[in-house]
Amino acid sequence: MDSKFPSASELLPKLTKVIYHGEDCADGYMCKFLIQEWFNERKLRVPKFIPANRKEQNYELKDLDYVLMVDFIYKEDVIKKWLTTTPHIFAIDHHNTSMKCPLPDDHKLLDMERSACTIVQEWLDPLKHKSRLLTLIEDRDMWTKK
Repeated sequence: MDSKFPSASELLPKLTKVIYHGEDCADGYMCKFLIQEWFNERKLRVPKFIPANRKEQNYELKDLDYVLMVDFIYKEDVIKKWLTTTPHIFAIDHHNTSMKCPLPDDHKLLDMERSACTIVQEWLDPLKHKSRLLTLIEDRDMWTKK
């Protein structure tokens, strides 16, 4: 894990929105589930979860919003527009296109070798063993055919 990216316990309680890959994507849905469970286990206020898609990119952000994008990063122009409203935008992703994301390095957790849900699980709990379900989702999402 990148030590500059905020820890889960530091960032998650501040979140107001989680944008996840929601176009029939098991990896994105598992990211949502893992993060939702983190909040539920701690009996904390759950942020708004927004299923992302390429067509709908006009989410209005407020200056106090804390946003986490998982398994999905919007195009550069959208991110730049959002950054004029709030500097509190973070991303966890594994897609090659995320390398062009204009977020500061300490606001991105990128790993091109694993699926987003396995990155999220390790970020939430570095000691937790990757389950068979996450292994299957990763295998399908990364096309490793193991």
